[in-house]
Amino acid sequence: MENFLDPRPPNQISIAWRNLSYDVSGSVFQRSTKKKSILNCLNGQFHYGTMNGLLGPSGSGKTTLLNCLNGMINKSGLKNHSEIYLNKCENNLPSIRVIEQHSHETVIIPGMKIRHLLWYSFCFKNNHQHRECDEHIRSVIKQLSLPESILDNRFDQCSGGEQRRIVIAQELMSLSPAIVFIH
Repeated sequence: MENFLDPRPPNQISIAWRNLSYDVSGSVFQRSTKKKSILNCLNGQFHYGTMNGLLGPSGSGKTTLLNCLNGMINKSGLKNHSEIYLNKCENNLPSIRVIEQHSHETVIIPGMKIRHLLWYSFCFKNNHQHRECDEHIRSVIKQLSLPESILDNRFDQCSGGEQRRIVIAQELMSLSPAIVFIH
């Protein structure tokens, strides 16, 4: 079974950044026009087929970095020398999305069985291509270290850790590869 992230070799870069710098102006409520540096000349890369984590204290710029990488940030704050690259070998640029939700905030019908929840997610993300649905669901569940028997449980019967992995599984129901930032 294929890796849900991407079957390409892990040494192939999918996204890289160099000299990434981001500044914000004073708040609307502040009279100061002084800029504050949030990111200052960061360099890094994420490889296909790997899981990466960003660690740091509150306010250290983790969310700002993810927002810069996925294009969800005010471009005027990026400094001119900032560079972001998607794999040059790609004919189609990979889609990038952020899972910015917590399982207790996720809109899920608590009594819905996990099998149905993932089935609906699969159909929504893949234009109702049913023939690969069951195999893909089992593959993603296995890779997230969830037992296959969880598919017959209701969402509200799952532990907090299982609920978080089920929310991630929902995002991984797409058959087309993507870069997924989990926040």
